[in-house]
Amino acid sequence: MLFRSKNISAIAAEIYSIDLLGSAIGALLVATLLVPLIGLVKVCILIGILNFVAALVVLVKRKRYMNG
Repeated sequence: MLFRSKNISAIAAEIYSIDLLGSAIGALLVATLLVPLIGLVKVCILIGILNFVAALVVLVKRKRYMNG
């Protein structure tokens, strides 16, 4: 496994930093590209749909993990 050589705090820090970078890039892309192209309401709907899909993926993976 990839995480065996690191302790848990280093793993958490790495995951958090990647998440933070992704959030910053996403915010810049939404503000500079999506809002001017498709409008604020459609961007909000799109982000809501993406969040819903992400939640479904997490639920499916959690069920697989819990069941074996």
